[in-house]
Amino acid sequence: MEVLEQGKSDSENEEMIGIINSTVGKLQQIEDKYYYSLDLNYYLNNLEDDAYEQNELLKSKKSNQRIHRMRFKRKKPHDHEEK
Repeated sequence: MEVLEQGKSDSENEEMIGIINSTVGKLQQIEDKYYYSLDLNYYLNNLEDDAYEQNELLKSKKSNQRIHRMRFKRKKPHDHEEK
């Protein structure tokens, strides 16, 4: 690129510089889209992981509550004990 810019200015060199600049610009756009795509995938994977962890915590909490209720459930007196 620098060689083309430093050389004598003719229409072929200017056209080549324009093509190179255009190509570099398009490559930068592709790179940006690729980066944002990777970033979005990372974000979505983290959301999925967080949702899974939340679900597991809720399951665990519900299970612990059930166990707690079972342990501390009051026993109903039997008929013969009431008499």
